[in-house]
Amino acid sequence: MKKNVSNFSFTNLVERLFILVVFLLTVGCNSSKNVDYEICTTELPQFSKEGGFFSNNFNLALSSELGNAIYYTLDGSDPRFSKTAKKYKKEISIYNNSNEPNIYSALKDVTLNEYNPPEFNVEKGIVVRAVIKDKKLGFGQTVENSYFVGKTAPYYSQMRVISMVTDAYYLFDEDNGAYMIGSKYYEWKNSDLYQEYHPGDVLNVTNYNSDGKENEFPVCIQVFEKGKSVYSTKVGARIAGNWSRSNAQKSFRFYARKEYGSKSMDYEFFDELKDANGNQINSFDKITLRNGGNDSSEVRIRDPLIHKLVSDLSCDIMASEPCILFINGEFWGFYMIREKTDGEYIKSHYGIKKKNVAVLKNSQIEEGEVEDLDEFRQFCVWAAKADMTDKENYKTFCDFMDVQSFMDYMAVQTYINNFDWVKNYTNNWQVWHSKSIEPNVHKADNKWRFIFYDTEYSSGIYNQEDTHYEYDLLNKMYLEKDEKFNFADMLRNLCKNQEFLQAFYDNYLNIIENNFDPNKVIKIIDEYMDEYKKAIMDTYFRFGLTWMKYNFDPEIEDLKTFYQKRPEYAKKYLDIFYETHKK
Repeated sequence: MKKNVSNFSFTNLVERLFILVVFLLTVGCNSSKNVDYEICTTELPQFSKEGGFFSNNFNLALSSELGNAIYYTLDGSDPRFSKTAKKYKKEISIYNNSNEPNIYSALKDVTLNEYNPPEFNVEKGIVVRAVIKDKKLGFGQTVENSYFVGKTAPYYSQMRVISMVTDAYYLFDEDNGAYMIGSKYYEWKNSDLYQEYHPGDVLNVTNYNSDGKENEFPVCIQVFEKGKSVYSTKVGARIAGNWSRSNAQKSFRFYARKEYGSKSMDYEFFDELKDANGNQINSFDKITLRNGGNDSSEVRIRDPLIHKLVSDLSCDIMASEPCILFINGEFWGFYMIREKTDGEYIKSHYGIKKKNVAVLKNSQIEEGEVEDLDEFRQFCVWAAKADMTDKENYKTFCDFMDVQSFMDYMAVQTYINNFDWVKNYTNNWQVWHSKSIEPNVHKADNKWRFIFYDTEYSSGIYNQEDTHYEYDLLNKMYLEKDEKFNFADMLRNLCKNQEFLQAFYDNYLNIIENNFDPNKVIKIIDEYMDEYKKAIMDTYFRFGLTWMKYNFDPEIEDLKTFYQKRPEYAKKYLDIFYETHKK
C-alpha cells in the first residue's frame, strides 16, 4: 500500500504556484526561469545562532534589521508558499527532537526491493527556513539553518555532515516525488506495456529511475565540519546511480547553476584534492553523494579504496570524502562525496578548456561531439587488427593513445577482477583527450587516457567466482567480443609487439608489488574501519540491513583476504600471459 504524506499533493503545488503568480503580478517582480527563486527584496533574516551541533537546548531568535515581517517553517518547506509557514513572533525552541516520530524515514514506497522502514526513531535535527517579507516589495530569498542537539556519535565530528533541505513534494510526493516508486509505475504495471524486470533494473518505470534535467529539483545544502557550519548554498539535485537507484538509500548528485544562485560550489569538499600544478581544487559545478553502488550492502569501501591505491598511476580517479547526510532533518546515513568525471573535471584538474576536451563514457558523449566518439571507435577497431609489429603502426597507436594509461588501466581492471567492466566490455569505461596540443599544459597532447570509476564490483564481492582472488581475468577476458570497444583485443594485438609486451609485463608486476602491496592495502582498510565502521553500521540499521550486524566483520575479512592472496595468483597469471604472447 502506498503511504500518503500530508501536504505533498500535486494540488498543493498548483496552489503554491498560483499564489506565487498572483503575488508576482501584484508586486511587479522581475521574472526568472525558476519561480521558486523569485527575489523581490534583498534583505535576509538574521539568526541569533548559526546552524551546527549543540550539547544543550536553546531558543533561537530571528530578526529583521528593517523591521520587516519574517515567515519560517520547520519541515523543510518553502515559507513563501507553505501552508505550514508561521509568522515569526517569538523565539523558536531548539532541542533534541530525535525521539519524535519519523516522517520521511517512515516511507516504504521508495524501492521495489524488499524493504521495511525503521521501527525506531532515527536521529533528527531541526531545520529552520526563514524569509523576509517586505511590506512593499514582498518576499526575499530564503535562508536555511539546521540545528542538531545532543548528537554523541563520534562520526559527527570525524567527518563532514551535510544537511539537505527541500520541499518534501520534490522528493517524497507519492505520485511525483523523485525518491519514490511513483504512480506512473503502477499505471505501467497495470498496462499492456508492462514487462517484468529485476526489482533493481533501471528499466522499471519508477520515479527514481527517471533522469535528466527535467527531473532535477531545488535543494539547500549546509555543510558542517566538527559541528560547525562551514558552507551553505542552493543547488539542483537529482537521484544518481544505476541499479543502486533501487536501494532504499539512494545516491544524489548536486548541480550548481546560476538559476539557483551560483554556477559553482566554492568549497573544499576534498581535503587533499589538487590540480596538476599542486593547487587545491575548491570549486565544483557538480558533486555526487554515493551510496556505495554495488558495494552498498557489503562493506562500502571497495571503490574509494581502489581509487586511493591507484592514485599515482596514469589514469584519472575520483576523489572521495566520507560524510553523513540528513534530509529535512532526518538521518540518511553514510555516503561518499565523489567528483563527477566530465569536462569540468578535466578543466579543474589540468586547466584544459572544456571546448577543447572530449570525454566518452560507455559509448556516450559526456563532453565533445559525435565525431569524437566515431574517431575513438574507429581507432579501437583499427588497434585490435593492425600489425603492431610494424613500427609505424605502433607509433600511430602511441601518438593516439597514452600507452602508460592503457597499460595501467588494463592491469588494474584485471588485477581486481572487475566483473562489472569485463562482462561485456561496454560498461563502466571512460576515456578523455584534449582535442588540441598545448605544449605548456599538462596532458594537453591529444592522446586518449582512461578514467577509473565504479570499480567496486570486484575484489571478491558477493563471494562471486569471477571476482574471487583465484580468478584469472587477465587470460580469460578474450572470451567475449565487441567490435566497437574491445580493449581486450587491443591488448592482445599490441602484445604481438615484443617491446610493448615486455613493458606491459614489467608495469603489471610493479603495480602488483607496489600499488597492491598487501601490507599497504590492509593498513588503509583498517584506517577506513576505524573512521567509518560505526557510521556504516548505523546506516545499515537505518535502512533495514540488520543482518550486517553479524556479517560486516566477516565481509571485511573477506576483502582483506582478497588483497592478501591475490598477488600470488596475479603473478602466476601474468607469467602465463607473458609466455603465451612471447615469441
